[in-house]
Amino acid sequence: MRKKTVRNVMIGYVVYGILVWLYLFHFAPTGVPYEYVGTAADPTTFMTRQQLETSIQFARTRHLIFFLSSPFYWLIIFRFIFGGMSEHFEEVVKTRISNHFLQVLVYYFMFASITFIALLPFRFFSYQLARFHGTSLMTLPHWLRNRGIDFVVDFLLMLLLIQVVMFLIRAFKKKWWLVTWVLFIPFAFFFMLIQPILIDPLYRDFQPLQNAGLEEKILEMAEEAGVAADRVFEVVMSGQTSTINGYVTGVGPTARIVLWDTALEQLSENEILFLMAHEIAHYVNRDIYLGIGVALVVALGALYVVDKVLNKVDKDSFARIPVAIVTVSILLFLLSPATNLISRRLEARADAFALEMTGDPEAGISLFQTFARTSLNEVHPPVVVRVIRSTHPSLFERMVVLIDE
Repeated sequence: MRKKTVRNVMIGYVVYGILVWLYLFHFAPTGVPYEYVGTAADPTTFMTRQQLETSIQFARTRHLIFFLSSPFYWLIIFRFIFGGMSEHFEEVVKTRISNHFLQVLVYYFMFASITFIALLPFRFFSYQLARFHGTSLMTLPHWLRNRGIDFVVDFLLMLLLIQVVMFLIRAFKKKWWLVTWVLFIPFAFFFMLIQPILIDPLYRDFQPLQNAGLEEKILEMAEEAGVAADRVFEVVMSGQTSTINGYVTGVGPTARIVLWDTALEQLSENEILFLMAHEIAHYVNRDIYLGIGVALVVALGALYVVDKVLNKVDKDSFARIPVAIVTVSILLFLLSPATNLISRRLEARADAFALEMTGDPEAGISLFQTFARTSLNEVHPPVVVRVIRSTHPSLFERMVVLIDE
C-alpha cells in the first residue's frame, strides 16, 4: 500500500509539473494589452527582440522552478515523516544521546541537511540559469559559500526557535501557541534591528557611498521626508550580479540607505533619486511596521493551526518538528495571494510617493525599463504568477501609472 501511495504521489507531481509547464510556456499570454502597444510600457519599444524573448524564457523558467520546488519540498518532508527516516533518526539520537537539547539539535540537523540537499539541485539550476543569461556573475565557490551561510544561519535560527517552542509547549501545554506568538512580537522587531549590522554583512561588503554629491542629495531628500538617516551605504555587487537595486533597511539606530554599485554604474542621477524616493516612502508610510503587523497576524493564525495539527502527533515524538515546519510552509503558500496583494498595494503607494517627491515620471519610467533589461524580468507576467509570486506590481503596471500622469 505504501509503495502504491508513493507511486501515485509521484505521478501526481509529474502531472502537476507538466500542467504548470504548459501554462507558463504555451497557454499564458505574452505582450501587453492592445491599448498600450507602442507606448513606453511596451517592452518592444525599449528591448531588442532577442532581449524580449530571453526575458520571457528566463523569467518563466524561474517561475517553473519555483512552482516545482515548493511541492517537492513538501513531498521530501512527508517522505521523511512517513517513510521511516524520522522514526529511525529519533531512535538513534535517543539511544545514543541523553541530553534533550543535544537530541533535538542532532535530529534537526539531520532533517535540515536532508531538505537542504534535496532542494540544492533546484537552487543550482536557478544559479546556472542566471549565470547563462548574465544576470549572475557569481563564481561557483562564492555561490557555494553563500549557500553554506544560508544553511548555518537558517539552522541556528530555527534550532533556537524549536528549542524555545518545545519548552513553551511543555510549560504552557494548551496555550503554548499564544505565548509563542506574544514572544514573537519583540523578536520580529529585534531581528529587523540587527539584520543590517549582523546578517547582511555576511553576504555583502558595505562601504560609504563614494559619490559625495549624490549622497548629499539623497540625504536631503530623506531629511525632507522625515527619515532619520545620516549616511548612504554603497554595497559592492558588481562581482556578483548585473542587476540593480537600492533599499532602506533597519529600524531606529540601524536605519540605513543602501545602493548597489551596479545601480550607480547603470542609472542616471534622476533615476537613482526616484529609486531612493520610493524606498524612503516605505519609512514615511511606516510600511515596515505594517509588514510586521501582517506577519504577526499570519503567525498567529499559523501557530493556531500548528497547535491543532500537533494534537494528532505523539507529544513525545520528534516528528512534531517536521510536521510543524511543513504545516507552516503550506499555510504560507496558501496565504501568499493575500499577503502579496497587500505588499503590491504598499509598493504602488511608494511609487506614488516617489512621483510626488521627484515630480519626474520620465525618470521612473526609464528606471523600470532598465530594471527589465538588466534583471530580465518579464514586464507583464502571467496572472497566476502575479497573484502567487509577485510582491510588487508588474513593471508594466508601474510604468502605466507614470504614463497616465
